[in-house]
Amino acid sequence: MSQKSSGFFKVKEGTLYPILYKQEEDGFVVSEWQIPHDKMRAKKYYSITQKGKKELKELIQITILVFVLSRIVKIISYLKNQKRRII
Repeated sequence: MSQKSSGFFKVKEGTLYPILYKQEEDGFVVSEWQIPHDKMRAKKYYSITQKGKKELKELIQITILVFVLSRIVKIISYLKNQKRRII
């Protein structure tokens, strides 16, 4: 994950799979065992479900809302401080 994200996501060993198991239990992802063409060993692949896509969309919307609200609060605070300096 770190390599695919150019180091943006750094997940410690032993962290990712418990998260994936919980997401699968909640119905946000499904897993499937496959044997890659160039390998002899099976690998487990995870895919997001429609429920997972809906949840992800809601989380993104909430994140954007929180970001926008925090920027508004900072702007209001800045303007209040500027007003105090003028008076």
